[in-house]
Amino acid sequence: MSRPFASSYLAGEAAARAFIPHDFRDPQVRAARTRAAAARGASPALVAVLRAQQAQLPPSAARAAHVEALAAGGVAVVATGQQVGLFLGPLYGFYKAASAVAIARALTAETGVPCVPLFWLQTEDHDFAEIASATVADRDGKPRRLALADDGARISIAHRLLGPEIAAFEAEFARYLGARHAVAVSSGTSALSIALAALGIGAGDEVIVPALTAPATANAVCRAGAIPIFADVDPVTRTLDPGAVEAAIGPRTTAIVPVHLHGIPAAMAAILDIAARRGVPVIEDCAQAHGASIDGRMLGTMGHAAAFSFYPTKNLGAAGDAGAIVTSDPAVAERARRMRSHGLDDHGVATMVGETGRMDELQAAILRVLLPHLDEANAERRALAARYCHELSDLQIGLPPWHDGAAYHQFAVLVEQRDEVQARMAERGVLTGIHYARALHQHPAFAQDGRTLPVAEHLCTRLLSLPIQPEVATGRIAQVVACLKASLGG
Repeated sequence: MSRPFASSYLAGEAAARAFIPHDFRDPQVRAARTRAAAARGASPALVAVLRAQQAQLPPSAARAAHVEALAAGGVAVVATGQQVGLFLGPLYGFYKAASAVAIARALTAETGVPCVPLFWLQTEDHDFAEIASATVADRDGKPRRLALADDGARISIAHRLLGPEIAAFEAEFARYLGARHAVAVSSGTSALSIALAALGIGAGDEVIVPALTAPATANAVCRAGAIPIFADVDPVTRTLDPGAVEAAIGPRTTAIVPVHLHGIPAAMAAILDIAARRGVPVIEDCAQAHGASIDGRMLGTMGHAAAFSFYPTKNLGAAGDAGAIVTSDPAVAERARRMRSHGLDDHGVATMVGETGRMDELQAAILRVLLPHLDEANAERRALAARYCHELSDLQIGLPPWHDGAAYHQFAVLVEQRDEVQARMAERGVLTGIHYARALHQHPAFAQDGRTLPVAEHLCTRLLSLPIQPEVATGRIAQVVACLKASLGG
C-alpha cells in the first residue's frame, strides 16, 4: 500500500499543534455526521468520510466494529477532517491538514484498517492515481470506482460529473428550500455568474450589489460581462440598504443582488418592491445563508434566482468547492444547466456560450449526507449567537441584529481599534476573523471614480468575527467573552 500520510501533512500537523491549542483527538473535533461510504461492485474499497464539523462519532468499539464489518476483505479507509473555527493565513491550511491526518491516524489505530485523508483528493500537489491506488484500486491495480455513501449510495468512475448523486442532491436541495429547481455547479461564484447569464444579463448591463461582501459577488457580475454598481449597506443589518438601492438604480440597471451577509437576511420585502417597480430581477446571494428564512420562507426562494456556495467553511459545506443555482423558473434552470457544461444541449451541440461549471459527484454525495442535519446545525448557531448577545450586552460594542431566521454563518461585533483588539485576543489564545477588511469599491479591481460609501467603509475597519462554529464555540462562549472584554481594555 502507498504511504498513508504525506510528509507535507505531517509538517502541517506539527505546525498546527505548535500554533493552535486544540486536542485533535478530542471527540468533538473528530465528530462526524457522515459515517461511512462503501464501494461495492468493481472495487472492494471503503471510503469513510468523517466530518469533524458536526456531531459525536459512536464509541471507539462501536466505530471499530462498524468499519471492520464494512471493510471485510482488507478495505482501505479514507478519513477527512474539517477546519474548526476562524484560522487565518497558513494556520487555516495547517489546521485542516492536521485535522484530517489526526482523524485518519485515530481510525487506523482503533480499527486496524489503513486510513488516508480524503483531504488529499482536493489538493493539487498529490497525484490522484497514487491516492486512488491506495484506496480504490481494483484487482488489476487500476482505480475503478470511488464510492461515497450513506445507506448505500454510490459514485461510479463513469459518473464523476453530472451523475445520479448530482441529480439526487439537486432534487433534495430544491425540496428542502421549497423551490422548483436547483442546478448544481462548481462554486458559489459560478452559481452567481451563471444565474446572471441565464437571466440574460451581460455586457454593458449594470447590477447593483452591496459594498460590504466578499469580492466573489462582484467577480461573478464581472464574469457575466456586466458592471457591478455598489450600494451602501444598512448600519444595523449590514446588508443592502433599500434606500441606497433606490438611489443607485439607473437606466442600465438590469438586476439587484442582495447578499444575506453572515447569514442575516437582507431587507427582501423592500428590495423586491423596488425591483418590481423598476422591472428588474433579484438574484439572492445566499453563499452564507443556507437554511436561513424570513417568516418561515427560505432565503433563496424570494428572488428570480439565487446562488449558494458549498465551500467547506459554509453552514452546509462540501469537501471542496461546490455551489448551486436555485430558481422556480424552468427556463432559467434549463439555461443554467446548459451553461454549466459549455452550453451543450443533450446532443452535444453548443446552443449558447457556457463554461466548465459542473459539480462533481463526490461533493454532491457529501452534501446529500449533510443536508438533513442543516437545520439542527443552524439551531445550534442561533443558540450560540443568543448567548453571545446576552453575555456582550453590557459592552459598548455593536452586535449583529437578532433574527429568528438567521443562520449566523458569522457573528461579527463592531469594535474600535479592531486590529489591536484582534491581536490581543490572539495573544490570549482566541483567534478571530475579519469579514471583510475592505469594501468592494476599495479594491483596485472594482474602483469606481473615487466614490465613498460611508457605512460600508466604517464597518470594514471595525467588524470582528468571533468563533460561532458549534464544534469550537460550544462550551467556550464564556472564555471568548472574557478574552474580548480583557482585550478591549488593553
